[in-house]
Amino acid sequence: LQRSTNGGTSWTGAASGLSGTSPWVTIWKQDPVSSNVLYVGRTDLFKSTNLAVSWSTLTPIPAAGTIREFAIAPSNNQVIYVLKSNGIYKTTNGGVSWTNVTGTVPVGSAAPEFITIDPSDPNNAWVVLSGYSNGNKVFVTTNGGTTWTNFTANLPNIPGNCLIYQPGTNDRIYVGMDVGIYYRDNVSANWTLYNQGLPNVPI
Repeated sequence: LQRSTNGGTSWTGAASGLSGTSPWVTIWKQDPVSSNVLYVGRTDLFKSTNLAVSWSTLTPIPAAGTIREFAIAPSNNQVIYVLKSNGIYKTTNGGVSWTNVTGTVPVGSAAPEFITIDPSDPNNAWVVLSGYSNGNKVFVTTNGGTTWTNFTANLPNIPGNCLIYQPGTNDRIYVGMDVGIYYRDNVSANWTLYNQGLPNVPI
């Protein structure tokens, strides 16, 4: 991790206090409420309250391996979902304690890759799985991970990579697969391929 305070003219190391193993792609995010607060995922989740001048570890997550992805609820920054290859973990108190909320999500057949949260309700979340487990691509919870529902429907059997929530809709979700972008909301039975072309931007 590197930090710049002059628009990128110069950079300094920003790893003071970090420990443990970092994944190939190290995930970091800014708190949606407090701009000075940052989080970074390694073996455990670390927090900085001074824009990465220094870091402190949150309570260790009860699982081996590094953090693949995490999401902070925009409506309640004490709620954070963390993805590791073997499960989904959640805190409701800013990382003081963690709960395994994997439930019926089949992480043994495909690793959880990305998670997105309803910006107005931290209990509504969608997770996409990577890998080639047919019929196991997207799962949704409406109760904070107590239970999960398979939301895969007609998605092709290719890895899923990312998700995004569209505010002001009936919970419309876009999912980026290895090939194609698909969207679906909570009143649709199936996913639709998003085939709008890219805008003509001068190069």
